[in-house]
Amino acid sequence: VAIQTFSATGDSYVNSSSPTSNFGNNTEVRAVSPNLNTYIQFNVTGLTNPVETATVRLYVVDASTDSGSIYSVSNYYQGTTTPWTEGGINWNNAPTISAPPLSSGAVPSLGTWVDYNVTAAITGNGTYSFAITTPATDVLWYSSSEAASNQPQLVIVEQAPPPSQTFSATGDSYVNSSSPTSNFGNNTEVRAV
Repeated sequence: VAIQTFSATGDSYVNSSSPTSNFGNNTEVRAVSPNLNTYIQFNVTGLTNPVETATVRLYVVDASTDSGSIYSVSNYYQGTTTPWTEGGINWNNAPTISAPPLSSGAVPSLGTWVDYNVTAAITGNGTYSFAITTPATDVLWYSSSEAASNQPQLVIVEQAPPPSQTFSATGDSYVNSSSPTSNFGNNTEVRAV
């Protein structure tokens, strides 16, 4: 079984109270109800077998009462075909968050990792974007990709490849135009010329 860990290629949070502001350079991403949502993107490469499990892992730097839920979202700014970036995303242009969520995380405790199951979203190599919302009214902070340590991770476990099988021939022979009615099926070799 192969396990691969990917770092985020982009992450930020958006704030409805500052709808045109960007927070992509912050060392943390945040979520709180109703005005802060987190966005994270990963580029998955090198998969050769089907995905068994996929988990987004985020490190808590300021705890809350609820880790909320993670959603699969578009790789593009809302209503466009332009890929979103951590330096450009804001509340007004962020990809739409639509139900249902992929999963919810455990209660976030300070200094621990929160795992979100995103297996249903990962179909192979490619770029994947996620959003996190929470019903909690106290702000949840996670380390971002700009943090000095404990940056966001996407951990993918691939299914083991099926075992190889070897089959023996159930019959073999050769034919000869010079002996068109002869059979050579009992020979210890097959020939071609």
